[in-house]
Amino acid sequence: MTAGEGPGSRRPVLATKKSKIFASIGVLLILVIASSFFIVKSVYKPTKLAENFILAVNNHDAKKVAHLLNSKQSDIKIDEKVAKQLIDYYQMNPSEFSELKNSLHEEAVIYEKGAFPERTDADISINKLGKKWLFFDYYALIPKNLYIVVTANHDSHIYIDGKKYEPIKKDEERTYGPFLPINHKVQAVYKGEYADVKQVEEVSPSDAEENKVYINFDLTGDYVYLYSNTVALH
Repeated sequence: MTAGEGPGSRRPVLATKKSKIFASIGVLLILVIASSFFIVKSVYKPTKLAENFILAVNNHDAKKVAHLLNSKQSDIKIDEKVAKQLIDYYQMNPSEFSELKNSLHEEAVIYEKGAFPERTDADISINKLGKKWLFFDYYALIPKNLYIVVTANHDSHIYIDGKKYEPIKKDEERTYGPFLPINHKVQAVYKGEYADVKQVEEVSPSDAEENKVYINFDLTGDYVYLYSNTVALH
């Protein structure tokens, strides 16, 4: 040890090295946080939401479609079976799917420019719901509601897409829904004295008036003849 050197003379050097290490760690943390922020922000972009939905439909991914459409803001509860119906509908109607893709893309771009798009008559639209974790704008896909209004000239059991719903009384008007704005099969079943009388109608969203389609079942036109040894019944 030379003159003037002592244990205390090394402290400034060690302190400087520690400062550089802490500074490097601090810079690294800032970079990680900043990168994470932009990554998460990109995940919640409305254009990303639209792209994910379009890709899920193209890939026939019913589980993903159901997940993307199940929002707290939507009145329609969508499971994988319902999501598959939607996918099949757009596969059978490519022009409508093309219109929807264009509409979603336009809405997403407008949102990302900081503006709000005008409300459209699209089957599915993008809505801004607020903030996620205080920092990120949160968007959701909201399908348009479709209601089916049914009347019948007999007390009837009602089935929509194979699912049983509340029955209706003769000449009663009952509204069912909401459903996705796609084609739906509606069946009315009248329990006759000797046999059931059934009628099936397929409704299309293109027939809707203010989000409602109307069906009037006439269940008196079909007769079932049953023969016994003594008398014919109808």
